[in-house]
Amino acid sequence: MEWHISDAQSLAIIDSEVGSHTFSPAEYELVRRVIYATADFEYKSLLRFSETALASGAAALAARTTVVTDVPMVQAGLGRLLQQTFANGADNSRHL
Repeated sequence: MEWHISDAQSLAIIDSEVGSHTFSPAEYELVRRVIYATADFEYKSLLRFSETALASGAAALAARTTVVTDVPMVQAGLGRLLQQTFANGADNSRHL
């Protein structure tokens, strides 16, 4: 994904607004992406991660496990990225 200066500025605003937190660095990257995508800072208090969530997710992607979503915007955002990054096939958009 290409980032632009406006994206960096938006992420800096999110960092400033969120302030201190108890998320690990990897968890926080997900939290700030959710806030960035939704413009809803309430997700800081709503999102929870199990101890194995990130490792399990990374392992599933590395194993080329099918990603299932019922949200068209998520499907649109992930489809091309997954194909390029995780070699999930030339046309997996119907399986996302």
